[in-house]
Amino acid sequence: MLVCSDSFMKTTTTKPSVLVASKTRAAFLILLSVGFMSAGLFAQETINEFNPKPLTESEIKAQELELKQKELELEKAKLMVQKSEEIEQQKTKLGLEIRKLELEKARRDLEVQETQVRLDMLIKGDVLFDVNSSKIKEGATPTLRQVALILMEYSKAKVYVVGYADSTGNSAENLKLSRDRAEAVKTYLLGKFEISSERVIAKGLGEENPVASNQSASGRQLNRRVEISLIK
Repeated sequence: MLVCSDSFMKTTTTKPSVLVASKTRAAFLILLSVGFMSAGLFAQETINEFNPKPLTESEIKAQELELKQKELELEKAKLMVQKSEEIEQQKTKLGLEIRKLELEKARRDLEVQETQVRLDMLIKGDVLFDVNSSKIKEGATPTLRQVALILMEYSKAKVYVVGYADSTGNSAENLKLSRDRAEAVKTYLLGKFEISSERVIAKGLGEENPVASNQSASGRQLNRRVEISLIK
């Protein structure tokens, strides 16, 4: 028979609480060592970041040349932009000068008379139409363009297009012809130069209000006309 004493059992048996504590200490020591290792690696990376490998002289010169080239390219681009802006400004200025001159010519050719409240233009009928016709001549475009230039300068003014005829022929026919010619001018201006239809009123007055005697050919030519008035 095998007999075990109490004293032997006491020396050979480890309590569970002591075993758990030992394992916990061992795990803590392992984590602590891993932490120190990680801290060492981080410190090394930080040192490498703030103390990079120095560039060689040739590498420095190469980078200097590259940066200078980029600087030159930026300066060229800046000069091109400035030059382009200057050209656009010159073009705008030239355009304004051309328009001003065209307006001066239009006012002279159309015999413009202007006051504070209205502006009157005169277009001889033979410039726009053939005899007994209300179809606008192809050669009338420059004259009507001059009219449009002036109308656009007074974009809020009301426009009256009035046709007249000489006393040759039937009065009723002359009235209709003068009305048709006024409508033809209105339609042309609206279609070709984008003048608002709300601004323009056309009417014909036939033989009324002659500006010269109908007894002569030259007088009748003056009476065949279209007058355009702007009410400011």
